Amino acid sequence: MPADPVRTLVARPLRYGTLVAVAVIAVGLLASLGQPVEIERDPVPLLDAVAAGGGEAVTAIGLLLLCLVPLAVTLAAAAAFARRGEPRYLTSSLLVAALLAASLIVPAVLLTR
Repeated sequence: MPADPVRTLVARPLRYGTLVAVAVIAVGLLASLGQPVEIERDPVPLLDAVAAGGGEAVTAIGLLLLCLVPLAVTLAAAAAFARRGEPRYLTSSLLVAALLAASLIVPAVLLTR
């Protein structure tokens, strides 16, 4: 029985996105062993810390990547439904993707105020 193209397109970003995010988190945790941890809520110091090689910043980037995995999976599903010509499922997937994106963007905007 051939593999379902929707399942294949959804499984890849789920599998590889999770593996990459966990690897980045592990690198960040290893880099910050023995260092005091400071939690930053502003994204600008986070980018500065990443440029400086801060372990906690790398961990935060890994957590952000982990948060982006469901969005990538939903967009992959939308692409698969578009290829199959299923407008109802495509619309549903895009609506879910928009909600996921908003759930990541709105708090970031509110925290920078």
